[in-house]
Amino acid sequence: MSESIRVTTLVENSVNARDLQAEHGLAFHIQAGSRRLLFDTGQTDLFLRNARQLCLDLKTVDAIVLSHGHYDHTGGLKRAREEAPNARLFLHPSAASAKFSANADGRIRSVGMTETSLRAVHEAAIQ
Repeated sequence: MSESIRVTTLVENSVNARDLQAEHGLAFHIQAGSRRLLFDTGQTDLFLRNARQLCLDLKTVDAIVLSHGHYDHTGGLKRAREEAPNARLFLHPSAASAKFSANADGRIRSVGMTETSLRAVHEAAIQ
């Protein structure tokens, strides 16, 4: 017997429900049977506000998975760890390395994890 999988978008660039908000970034809540995970955390804590609006309790999350180390996928990590302190954190080691992008005018800017998110990764690693 196969389990059903439910994917709920918590953050993305657009929104189509009246009481939800959007931002540049991504976060999904994924439920498979009794297992729950947060896949990416968006740019801010907006994922948490939208989850509450959707009546999703993120305290029950078993794991937080980061797809890669850009700020718009990891910016809410500190708040996610506060909300679900027992959730295991999964990320590729290179996710924490510096990442840069060139603006149209040629200036270089950081697009990697914020210092706050890097601290949250470090704190999760020493638990």
